[in-house]
Amino acid sequence: MFDELLDPHDDEIPWGEDFEGEEVAQGTEGWDTDEGFVPDEKEKLKSYMELVGHWAIAED
Repeated sequence: MFDELLDPHDDEIPWGEDFEGEEVAQGTEGWDTDEGFVPDEKEKLKSYMELVGHWAIAED
């Protein structure tokens, strides 16, 4: 108990997967979709739009 670190090392931070099956760190900005998680990165967004086959920009 006393020998445990309060903050985990970077290599112990939990990871998830995006819609392409690639690892992403928990807390990464993005959107959950039917196909999976889409990180807020230009190349990932482009790949996702090509996958679903249509472009849409929606604002609340």
